[in-house]
Amino acid sequence: LAMDGNMLITGSEDCTLCVFDMHHRLLIKRLHGHKRAVRDLTVIESAGFVVSCSFDSVRVWDYVSGQVLKEFQSHREGFRCIKYNADTRQLFVGANKNIMLFSLPDKLVKAIDDDNVRYINNEAEIAELTRRTRNENNNDDNDEEQETNDND
Repeated sequence: LAMDGNMLITGSEDCTLCVFDMHHRLLIKRLHGHKRAVRDLTVIESAGFVVSCSFDSVRVWDYVSGQVLKEFQSHREGFRCIKYNADTRQLFVGANKNIMLFSLPDKLVKAIDDDNVRYINNEAEIAELTRRTRNENNNDDNDEEQETNDND
């Protein structure tokens, strides 16, 4: 079990996460993706994400959209438990005989293109998205300026 505000998130033997709105007491989303039972989960409140682990993988989810943002897999280790350190953005994962450490991205940018939502954390993609957004904004400003001049 994990909570974020009015959201309760559960992981289960059927390999899913369930997101409940506790205010209305409703199941609002079921997240599919794990191939083995979900063993543990934790919420990253500052980002609105939930991290889940099963023997097959560790997944970082946007639990509102249901999208997997990041996935860590290991074919040798069975993941058992997780703990997130918000100060260092590191995820500690207990495995069969080890404790593994994964770094989550410093930046995770939500990009919306033609109603498609995707998350990017690659610096080059973020720079390209920023450049395109600036160009689009400049074009919009130029269009508005042209309309003003046309009306004079």
